[in-house]
Amino acid sequence: MSILEKYLDSKTKRAILRTMIFESHRDFSIAELSRKLDIDKSLISKVMAELEKDNLIKTGFRGPMKLCEINKDSKTFIALSNIFKIDNELKKAIGDGHA
Repeated sequence: MSILEKYLDSKTKRAILRTMIFESHRDFSIAELSRKLDIDKSLISKVMAELEKDNLIKTGFRGPMKLCEINKDSKTFIALSNIFKIDNELKKAIGDGHA
């Protein structure tokens, strides 16, 4: 299965990954991502568990709160980061309505 098929097959995964990649300097709670992306917490949790299993995100705790951050050491992170950067450049060049 290709990176495109595995990680970009759903709107939810794309939204989570785009956010975490472009804000890779910080971590997120499930609740924060849910509010920011307007996606149900249970769906965010399900996707995050999948991404953690694939070593694309790292998790930790600050007190009782579970936090997730993109794993910048992952080769998949580098590939997806490049894909999202190219996508943004195409949107700027072509216009959002046509990308």
